[in-house]
Amino acid sequence: MASLRLVVVFCSSPSPFSSVGLALSCATSPYSSVGTDTSLGLPPHGPILPLSVYHNPRHSATQGDIEIGAKNTEDCKTGQTTVSLILHIAEEADKCGYSLREKGSEEEHTVSSLPGGVSTTVFCLDPGVYELTLTKTTASGWGTSLAEMRLEDGTIALRASLPAGTTEKAFPVNLLFSLPPAISQWHYSFSPQPSSRWLQQYASWEQAFPHAFPPTISLTQYFATSFSIYTLTAYSALRLGAVVYAGAVFYLNGVEVHRVHMPAGAVVGDTLATNSFNQPTWCFVSVSLLHGAVRTGENVLAVELHAHNRYEMVVSFDASALLLLDDSLMLRNGIGIVSTGTTGTTGTTGTTWIATPVFDDNPATVFTADTCAGVGLTWAFSNHFEVITQYTLRPTACPGNMPSAWVIEAANASQVWTLLQIKSDEHFAGAERSFSFYNTQPFSHYRLRVTACQFAVASASCPADALRLADLLFFSRLHAPYCHMPEFPPALLGETALLACPAFSTGLRSARCRADGFATAINDCSPLPPRHFLYPQTDFVFLLNEPVEPIEPAVEAWYYFVTITPALPAGLALSSTGVISGTPLKTAETTRFTLELRNGAGLTQTQITITVKWSWRAVLVKLGRFALAAVIVVVGVVIIRFLRSRSLQHRRTLERREESVSCVC
Repeated sequence: MASLRLVVVFCSSPSPFSSVGLALSCATSPYSSVGTDTSLGLPPHGPILPLSVYHNPRHSATQGDIEIGAKNTEDCKTGQTTVSLILHIAEEADKCGYSLREKGSEEEHTVSSLPGGVSTTVFCLDPGVYELTLTKTTASGWGTSLAEMRLEDGTIALRASLPAGTTEKAFPVNLLFSLPPAISQWHYSFSPQPSSRWLQQYASWEQAFPHAFPPTISLTQYFATSFSIYTLTAYSALRLGAVVYAGAVFYLNGVEVHRVHMPAGAVVGDTLATNSFNQPTWCFVSVSLLHGAVRTGENVLAVELHAHNRYEMVVSFDASALLLLDDSLMLRNGIGIVSTGTTGTTGTTGTTWIATPVFDDNPATVFTADTCAGVGLTWAFSNHFEVITQYTLRPTACPGNMPSAWVIEAANASQVWTLLQIKSDEHFAGAERSFSFYNTQPFSHYRLRVTACQFAVASASCPADALRLADLLFFSRLHAPYCHMPEFPPALLGETALLACPAFSTGLRSARCRADGFATAINDCSPLPPRHFLYPQTDFVFLLNEPVEPIEPAVEAWYYFVTITPALPAGLALSSTGVISGTPLKTAETTRFTLELRNGAGLTQTQITITVKWSWRAVLVKLGRFALAAVIVVVGVVIIRFLRSRSLQHRRTLERREESVSCVC
């Protein structure tokens, strides 16, 4: 049975969204304000609302099943968690309602009529999977109104609205923390540890609850604890969260799964973070169940915190772990951004603007843009790195203005986008369509970039060259791959695995996943124009008859060959990749050579000079060779003469013996 305890707070707001601003980096608790993410060209936004309050571990309480006044975890019974239900009701509030119950339970908390504006209800709930059912006395839907459920670690577990055409709809949400914040005990050490070997040593460390750690001036702090997962069925990922001041490294079961503000490479006790937050900040990363790090039974979460340019004497560390329900709608904990070279109906900020209608899961609201190709629809998570594997496109009454070709890309706060999927020749006939792809990598930004639209017969309400889209929805869904190949990433049946082309080239390598495995790979790589072609030096002096160490140029080009003018001195050779090697056989005056590097996209040149000189060593070597030859000749003559002399002596000896025998006779 679900125990409920709630507090209700009402406030007026001219807009259901005006009180909630979302940052584009890790969310700060209790307050945060972050500026524009210029690297991705995203617009500025408002401050974050208080996500959670730092408090001491929960104590026993004696509240009944339903009570009023819960403000934080300390007000709940042992084992319960606080959940905030935030309602943004813009119109017809008296006709809207909701009910909340644990899945499988008959008991529920029901409100049949809601106040207008923004209202917050804080529940004390037993861990479990719950259903929030939104209702309305008419089938007109909630319009722009919506409901949010915020968990104790500050994450938005659910953001939903009642679509038109129905009077109620249930939304599942998991409130069962595998590792609850605030009340979980941690092993800790503030002594520098060698690399990640501390993961096998933490069991002997001291223990404390969050916000009960002793003060420290250590540049590095280490924390670890174990927790149990009884089943992974019906889940897609495990979301890990931690309060970070500067830098952090997350480990799950001894495997590194995420870094915050940390350099690449090995991390040791004196490694400094590359940046820091203004105050302790909740950061989250989802680990796909296909990653291999999550397992049933006991799991170990370990986090090491690193200082940047100052240390945090008061330790504010806390952490959590929560399983995400399979097929979870991920349009929360972030903001929707549209980018294009033209204007849109929701207003502009340069070439980008906030796009609520396309990400609100409400078919009644329509996103429009007066152009099609080049429009980018980005969901930017505010404080999360999430694993997205599926998305849904919901058409409007103008299916001809739907995208017919697009790409799905992802990035982590940089301009380097990873290509996840390419679609072309797609058509919509009025019904929504869902598309899946294989992905186990968490990203903070996901983007659908339109490359073409259907453009059926234009009309006054459906103009040509315009984009009309009711919703773009991103989901976390567990898709086991069907096809495997050593070189290509895994792929779902019917989908295409994509592989980047080599450096200094453009295009993609692809392989389509069929029932009998991957089809023959397609190589669509093309070289880019050569960008760099230089030798270690411009002037070379070689010695006659002295072998030359191979000289290799620095090249930034793909699929190229190198030629030289004029020809190299005798004994030297040039490979097709520009390597000079060999042994000079003749002296040569200083000569300037032009080397040309060419591929299918262009060419570039560089120049060097080569001189081949005599050397005393070479002279001595030649003299030595002549002397050796003379010695060999002299020795040969002596040996020949000696052999001849011996032969002559032997012949004479034989003659004397013959004469002696003759005289006796």
